[in-house]
Amino acid sequence: MNEKILVVDDEVNVCLVLSKMLEDECVVLTAGNGEEAIEKVEREDPDLLLLDLKMPGMNGLEVMKKVKKIRPDLPIIILSAVEEIKTVVEALRSGADDYLVKPSSVYEIKMAVQETLNKNKNVCLDLPLAIRMVITELSKKMIAEGIKLEEANKYFEKEFISKYGGISH
Repeated sequence: MNEKILVVDDEVNVCLVLSKMLEDECVVLTAGNGEEAIEKVEREDPDLLLLDLKMPGMNGLEVMKKVKKIRPDLPIIILSAVEEIKTVVEALRSGADDYLVKPSSVYEIKMAVQETLNKNKNVCLDLPLAIRMVITELSKKMIAEGIKLEEANKYFEKEFISKYGGISH
């Protein structure tokens, strides 16, 4: 891959780790805040944005909405410690292509990056594997906490299946 990825996170160590993780496969640029990210999107023309949600100043959702006005076609992967389903749904509805929960494994991140960069825009795709993994983990937590599956399924169908048309196994 010779693609250019812009990593946006206010934590310098996260930027460094992601840069090191991806540097053999692509060119990695970093930004420490939303304003810098928007400037780099305009100036550097990245092929993918890896974006944190919780940042001082402009948060990740605000950054994503502004970036989508500049580059509606730019793929965005959210990489955040926030794992509430409402936040995941909001991010996906706002234009994120995938959502990974920190900490994510090297494999999960590389797979999400590769899948997002390689997906055919003309094909209606199901949820990326990383999202399915998050949903599986949340499902396990709901079962452990005694949340009725019927309630969870109704919410899931309403929020995800309506957008993506189903999940392949």
